[in-house]
Amino acid sequence: MPSPIRNSVSEIARLLWSGNPNSRESGYRIVLLFLCLSVAWPVSTTNAQWPGFRGGLLRDATSSEEVGLLQNWPDGGPPLVWKQDRLGDAAGTLAVVDGVIYTAGSIERRAYLHAWRLSDGEQSWRTEIAGANTVTPTPMVDSGKIYIQLKGRVHCHDAEDGKPLWSAEVMKLVDGDKTWKDRTHYGSWHGSPIVADGKVFVVTGHPEGPVIALDQNSGKKLWQCKGQREAVNRGWSSPIFVRRGSTKLVIAQTAWPVLGIDAADGTVYREQQIPGPG
Repeated sequence: MPSPIRNSVSEIARLLWSGNPNSRESGYRIVLLFLCLSVAWPVSTTNAQWPGFRGGLLRDATSSEEVGLLQNWPDGGPPLVWKQDRLGDAAGTLAVVDGVIYTAGSIERRAYLHAWRLSDGEQSWRTEIAGANTVTPTPMVDSGKIYIQLKGRVHCHDAEDGKPLWSAEVMKLVDGDKTWKDRTHYGSWHGSPIVADGKVFVVTGHPEGPVIALDQNSGKKLWQCKGQREAVNRGWSSPIFVRRGSTKLVIAQTAWPVLGIDAADGTVYREQQIPGPG
């Protein structure tokens, strides 16, 4: 049976061309728990992939790789396998790739990326994210690299050891002015970037470049699209990556409009106004 969640995400992409989609990222995490969902544990702990916020490129919170999950939990819930409480404060979620859990958190006003073994909860590494002190987005993992946007910057780290690879300041990339930056409280980022086709797609909300694409290996700006309405804020939503026929699209919401953008060159095919910021 088709997933109702997957269908709803596809419907969002369809409605962009005629309707009024809206999505919002939210969540709070203090403690990471790993629960055994069945006595025999039929699910692989190394092959399941959950690379970013709400899963993959559609961000529809579904996985075709997980099998054998319990339909009903036993009284008292499934047994606790392990627990970690050294993640810090955050509002993001988890990415799981090749048996490793990746997440980010703030500890004593310093932001860190963490990698934990899925099998036993042991920490593989922890690295500080330069220039950041709070964490709300979820990192995304692709091709052995981790991407996260914090404090007006997009950061790329090596997934194997957490080593910083590059960092890009978004305001410089879109030629943003300080007046707009101050008015929109630009230091507070809530959306999670998405990575596809060698690009990192980032929602900025700036009228001259509400969405930009960066080269995933270097952080170099490849394109920025042009919105029609000046944003009063960036919005908190995270973009998705879909196909419409043979065209690959980035669907992104800024403070007011939802944009349908050609992933190849940044052409805006549709800009749909919505009732309120996302």
